[in-house]
Amino acid sequence: MKSNLPGEKSYSNAYRQFVLIILTGMYTLNYADRSLIFILNIPIRKEFHLSYTQVGLLSGLSFAIFYAVIAIPIAKFADHSNRRNIVVLSMMLWSLFTMFSGLASSFLFLIVMRICVAIGEAGGSTPASAIISDYFPIKSRAASLSIFSSGIYIGGTIGSFVGGWLSQYFGWRAAFLAVGSPGIIYALILLVTVKEPARGYSEEMKPETIQNISFIERWKYLARRKTFPFLSFAGGLTAFVSFSMVTFLPQFFSSIYKIKEGEIGSLISLKGVAAVLVALGCGFITDRLAIRDKRWYLWVPAITTITSFPFFLLLLIGHHNILELSLTCFFRSFFLNAYIGHAFLVTHLLVPPQMRSFSTAILLFFINMIGQGM
Repeated sequence: MKSNLPGEKSYSNAYRQFVLIILTGMYTLNYADRSLIFILNIPIRKEFHLSYTQVGLLSGLSFAIFYAVIAIPIAKFADHSNRRNIVVLSMMLWSLFTMFSGLASSFLFLIVMRICVAIGEAGGSTPASAIISDYFPIKSRAASLSIFSSGIYIGGTIGSFVGGWLSQYFGWRAAFLAVGSPGIIYALILLVTVKEPARGYSEEMKPETIQNISFIERWKYLARRKTFPFLSFAGGLTAFVSFSMVTFLPQFFSSIYKIKEGEIGSLISLKGVAAVLVALGCGFITDRLAIRDKRWYLWVPAITTITSFPFFLLLLIGHHNILELSLTCFFRSFFLNAYIGHAFLVTHLLVPPQMRSFSTAILLFFINMIGQGM
């Protein structure tokens, strides 16, 4: 596809698909490192004699506050800087601090490492999603951003499955070291292979310029887009349910069903498989439906989210065998996790290309503060 902007370099379709795969891999490692703590909460809680409140602080609030707040100035900077380089530096930082988490000798040390991981990860997803929107035209953007968002679920699967079995046989410290280390090498691969596209590369017209606008003006700009406040709040409520389940399902399975970390990790990893399937499927379906009516960008995740509700009830009520638990986990995740890629897409449609990183950071501020923080 050739750019419509004068003097702009053209990228082949094959290269754009390659960039999408590389950035999805980045997001996968991002969430593998982030979600590892959920499956490791069980041995960590036992070793440091933590309360469930402390588990919630470790898994949620300590991460969410710093991630959500730091992401906003980083995103504002990214909107007028080299986003690829920001993603690379962020990836190196969060990978190192994930590894350092394995050296924790106290609850306080682990909290500090989680904060450092959050600061590192704050520069990952928002610039990367903006890069993807610049590479892909609107007709295929729902699918591309859904593929990118599937990194959340693939990473969660890796963190749960690999972390659970490593913890069971080698200890939770080894799990942090093993899952965090690949990010260093991957960051270098991303640096060498991914090129920074121009803002608005895939747009049909020259994008609006909004440089040198203050934080307050940017907030007002988003607030005037009536869809955005509703979208942010809805995303936060959905994330609240999702993060609550991710944080405490391992405790639930351990307490009620008396199964170990490896088996719990395998069980929870089913949600990753389901979520990838629905994220990919819904993205392609939405691109087709939205040709006739763009409201399908919001209707599709609304329908799937409502459909997930009965499976939450089934999971928490009654006593199930392992097959019933597996199926319930699968379908709960299958219907819940279509929303994030669509939320990225709608946010990017509401603003000019030069404001995509910032607007995504604001969206993730609400998702992480309401969802993971609460």
